[in-house]
Amino acid sequence: MDKVDAEKKKELENLQEENAKATGFTKLLPYNKPKSLIYLALFASLIDGSIQPIFGLIFSKMIGFLSKPVDEYIGYGGVSSADL
Repeated sequence: MDKVDAEKKKELENLQEENAKATGFTKLLPYNKPKSLIYLALFASLIDGSIQPIFGLIFSKMIGFLSKPVDEYIGYGGVSSADL
């Protein structure tokens, strides 16, 4: 039994070495054919990544507008805060 097990183990190791040599980066490149999907994903990630900074700018403008005194944004009609 030991001799048979040793031969099978050696054969298994040889097969693993052959498969390890055959697998390479060049075998994976054909799976990367649909480049249009890559460009679509790049565009979607750019949009997704730009949403938060744009929202931050809009939100800071709103906070800045609401933090001004009433006299600055009531208007030019001579209305004062005492009239409100």
